[in-house]
Amino acid sequence: MARGDLALLAGEVHEARRHAGAALTLAREAGDPRAIVAALRRLAAVADTVGDHDEAARQRAGTLPILHAIGEEPPHNILSQA
Repeated sequence: MARGDLALLAGEVHEARRHAGAALTLAREAGDPRAIVAALRRLAAVADTVGDHDEAARQRAGTLPILHAIGEEPPHNILSQA
Protein backbone atom coordinates (compact mmCIF):
# COMPACT_ATOMS: atom_id res chain seq x y z
CA MET A 1 0.00 0.00 0.00
CA ALA A 2 2.87 2.35 0.68
CA ARG A 3 3.99 2.09 -2.95
CA GLY A 4 0.47 3.01 -4.02
CA ASP A 5 0.45 5.99 -1.69
CA LEU A 6 3.78 7.20 -3.06
CA ALA A 7 2.61 6.73 -6.64
CA LEU A 8 -0.57 8.68 -5.91
CA LEU A 9 1.44 11.51 -4.36
CA ALA A 10 3.61 11.56 -7.48
CA GLY A 11 0.53 11.77 -9.69
CA GLU A 12 1.05 8.29 -11.12
CA VAL A 13 -2.58 7.23 -10.90
CA HIS A 14 -2.24 4.04 -12.93
CA GLU A 15 0.61 2.83 -10.71
CA ALA A 16 -1.29 3.83 -7.57
CA ARG A 17 -4.32 1.82 -8.70
CA ARG A 18 -2.13 -1.17 -9.56
CA HIS A 19 -0.41 -1.19 -6.18
CA ALA A 20 -3.65 -0.69 -4.25
CA GLY A 21 -5.23 -3.52 -6.21
CA ALA A 22 -2.28 -5.77 -5.44
CA ALA A 23 -2.55 -4.84 -1.77
CA LEU A 24 -6.23 -5.75 -1.82
CA THR A 25 -5.47 -9.13 -3.39
CA LEU A 26 -2.82 -9.87 -0.78
CA ALA A 27 -5.06 -8.75 2.07
CA ARG A 28 -7.87 -10.98 0.86
CA GLU A 29 -5.50 -13.93 0.45
CA ALA A 30 -4.25 -13.36 3.99
CA GLY A 31 -7.79 -12.95 5.31
CA ASP A 32 -6.86 -9.71 7.06
CA PRO A 33 -10.03 -7.61 7.33
CA ARG A 34 -8.28 -4.44 8.44
CA ALA A 35 -5.86 -4.63 5.53
CA ILE A 36 -8.79 -5.24 3.16
CA VAL A 37 -10.49 -2.11 4.48
CA ALA A 38 -7.27 -0.11 4.11
CA ALA A 39 -6.79 -1.29 0.51
CA LEU A 40 -10.40 -0.49 -0.40
CA ARG A 41 -9.92 2.98 1.04
CA ARG A 42 -6.77 3.42 -1.06
CA LEU A 43 -8.67 2.37 -4.18
CA ALA A 44 -11.35 4.90 -3.25
CA ALA A 45 -8.72 7.61 -2.92
CA VAL A 46 -7.38 6.79 -6.37
CA ALA A 47 -10.89 6.90 -7.83
CA ASP A 48 -11.54 10.25 -6.16
CA THR A 49 -8.27 11.59 -7.58
CA VAL A 50 -9.40 10.87 -11.14
CA GLY A 51 -12.89 12.20 -10.46
CA ASP A 52 -14.67 8.84 -10.42
CA HIS A 53 -16.63 9.54 -7.26
CA ASP A 54 -19.18 6.80 -7.93
CA GLU A 55 -16.40 4.20 -7.97
CA ALA A 56 -14.90 5.74 -4.85
CA ALA A 57 -18.25 5.45 -3.08
CA ARG A 58 -18.54 1.80 -4.18
CA GLN A 59 -15.10 1.04 -2.77
CA ARG A 60 -15.95 2.74 0.52
CA ALA A 61 -19.30 0.94 0.68
CA GLY A 62 -17.39 -2.32 0.34
CA THR A 63 -15.74 -1.59 3.67
CA LEU A 64 -19.04 -1.42 5.59
CA PRO A 65 -19.80 -5.14 5.96
CA ILE A 66 -16.19 -5.81 6.88
CA LEU A 67 -16.14 -3.11 9.53
CA HIS A 68 -19.39 -4.39 11.00
CA ALA A 69 -18.08 -7.98 11.00
CA ILE A 70 -15.03 -6.99 13.03
CA GLY A 71 -17.05 -4.81 15.38
CA GLU A 72 -15.75 -1.44 14.25
CA GLU A 73 -17.89 1.57 13.57
CA PRO A 74 -17.37 3.14 10.15
CA PRO A 75 -16.55 6.83 9.99
CA HIS A 76 -19.74 8.90 9.76
CA ASN A 77 -18.73 10.27 6.34
CA ILE A 78 -17.47 6.99 4.86
CA LEU A 79 -19.50 7.23 1.66
CA SER A 80 -18.57 10.82 0.89
CA GLN A 81 -15.47 12.04 -0.83
CA ALA A 82 -12.37 11.82 1.37
